[in-house]
Amino acid sequence: SEISPLLGQAFLNEILQSKRLSAQSKHVVRMYDFDFDPVGLAFIVMERGGLDLEKTLINKRTISIAQQKNLWKQMLNILITLHKNSLVHLDLKPSNLVFFGDRLKLVDLGIAQKANSRGQGPNGTFGFTAPEVRLIPHNSSPRYTHKADIWSLGAILYWINYGHGPQYDQHDRSYRPPPGIPSARDPNIVDVLRHTLRMNPHQRPHTDWLARHPFTRSF
Repeated sequence: SEISPLLGQAFLNEILQSKRLSAQSKHVVRMYDFDFDPVGLAFIVMERGGLDLEKTLINKRTISIAQQKNLWKQMLNILITLHKNSLVHLDLKPSNLVFFGDRLKLVDLGIAQKANSRGQGPNGTFGFTAPEVRLIPHNSSPRYTHKADIWSLGAILYWINYGHGPQYDQHDRSYRPPPGIPSARDPNIVDVLRHTLRMNPHQRPHTDWLARHPFTRSF
């Protein structure tokens, strides 16, 4: 079937972005090429990894605080790289973070946009994508900022601790554990969740604040 030029350009843009970002960070996957099969399905040639974060943690019964800190620092490195390049990912989640040995890498830049660009209707994945990205009316086009990815980073940390993503809560209680589940053992984890999982994006911290946080620096 005939391939849309716009679709081909979208894949090319992702390849070029991946090459630029992977040259700056060891936590972004290297992509080499893409093509379409005869029925129009796309495939991308990239470096070979292992399991993604979602499958890895489903197979683990427990994860230590030290392991959480290690994952957190790697995810924060990814976010810092994106934001230095004025990119907002908008769909960070465990399934697009893949292990290459002990190293975690971002493998999907699918709906990443320039910071402060306008969105077009709801995007992303419920439970991980920021509320201002998921809950917008179809006919609106708000500007997305780096703060959308801050929510996603907190949501992944929440998922690591509690087994699923946080709920949107207008009273800023999204950081609290699900009913019947005890709070995270490390108070620094709770503090990170309390700051990152705020409904108002302007009240979420920047990556430099997270880089200085005791949870990040204590590993």
